[in-house]
Amino acid sequence: MGMTVGINTELIDFAIRTNYKSARTWDQFNKLRETQKSWRTLNTLGKDGAQYLKILKGAGAGIAIGTSAYSLLKAGTYYSNGGDDWRVGAKSALDIGMTVVGFFGPVGFAISATYFILDNYTDGFGGFGATN
Repeated sequence: MGMTVGINTELIDFAIRTNYKSARTWDQFNKLRETQKSWRTLNTLGKDGAQYLKILKGAGAGIAIGTSAYSLLKAGTYYSNGGDDWRVGAKSALDIGMTVVGFFGPVGFAISATYFILDNYTDGFGGFGATN
């Protein structure tokens, strides 16, 4: 679900940026004043679309916080129950780090999404840092 939210927000942000002749790249767009970004968002998406984007971004942040907290809790529980495998902590830190990377624009999102897709399809990179 988190990846779906991320893809939606990145596509909507892309549509807003490319709807105008200036500040079309992510970096250029983020250098605009907040009022300029808000104006472009509102004029591209309309009032309902701008509200939808705000809710979507909030949901994305909530999902990121929730999954990071879960990863941290899982590692903490493992160590508090006597576990001593360093890979559990490393995997948890890597998961949280990749979640943070996802907030660094389209490139960061692509890197983060690639990591989590590979993590999912390789069964946690072959069980690296598994707690069970």
